[in-house]
Parts: sequence; structure tokens; C-alpha cells
Amino acid sequence: MIILTSVVYHLVASILGAVGLSINLVKAEYFIGITAGLYIGLFLADMVRWEAIYRKRGRVFIILTCFLILFFLNSFVNLGRHAQAATARKTAVPNWHTDPVEMKARTGSVFLCASEDFFAFYPVYAFIAINEHYSHAASRFQQRFLFLNILQRFDDPYIFYLALRYNIFDTVDYFM
Repeated sequence: MIILTSVVYHLVASILGAVGLSINLVKAEYFIGITAGLYIGLFLADMVRWEAIYRKRGRVFIILTCFLILFFLNSFVNLGRHAQAATARKTAVPNWHTDPVEMKARTGSVFLCASEDFFAFYPVYAFIAINEHYSHAASRFQQRFLFLNILQRFDDPYIFYLALRYNIFDTVDYFM
């Protein structure tokens, strides 16, 4: 169902792009390209099973199908040699000098942190999104940003603490 939705989205976005309405297709194209290999493998397994049932007619169809798949999947074969795949293999998960056991205990806490990757690896909430385009419309990003902008002018750490703990948005449990 996800593949079908991505293909339909790609088709609609291509039509709208031809009309002049711009839609971002990058994620849909990557998704279709990566998951296509799985379904092609399942298709080949079915062809082998079909060949076992229909001996003579099936071989020609299977050989032709395999040739066409190899021809059309030329770029898919090189996916493992792509620079993004090499980066994914080399990259280690950052730990931000935190203890994993302590971070499990902090699940569901609100963090004020400048690292956008932090929230992808730990099950905690962000006080403010790193970018207003990634925040929810009801999160009041502009008001939170103004609140932090005003808060940076205070020199007294106790006032800073009170403002973060007792504000109208969220209680900030941890500050990094």
C-alpha cells in the first residue's frame, strides 16, 4: 500500500509540476527506488515457482523477465556504492556525553537542546524545534522563540531557572 501511495503521489506531483505547481518529489523517488528491489525479488521468486508448475512455457518468460529486470535495475545495483550508503556505514551514533541508562529514565522529559539530532536518538521532547518549518502549527514556534530571545538577556541563573520551569509553554526538565 505504501508503494502504491508513493507511486500515485509521484504521478500527481509530476502532473502538477507540469502545470507549474511545485511539489517536492525527492523523498518519494528515493522511497520508490529503494523498495522496488524488494518487490522485484518477490516477483522473481513467484516466477521461479511458476516455472516449476509450467515447465516449457515458463522458462522463456523467466529468462526474458530476468534480462529486463537486470537492464532496468542498473542504477539500483549501484545503490550500495553510493556516498550516502558509505556515510551510513561509517557513522556512529553520537552520545552527547550522556549515559544510556539515565536517558531511558528521562523518557518523555522536555529538553532545551541546540542539537537537532539529539531528539532523533532519544525518546524525549524538544522545547522548541530547530526549524520553524519542522514544528507543528500549534506549537507556537514564534512565541517560544521570542520567549527564549528575551530569556537570554537575564544574568541571574535563578530567574533563568524559574522562567524555564514555570512558563506558559512547557516545563523544561533539562537544559543542554
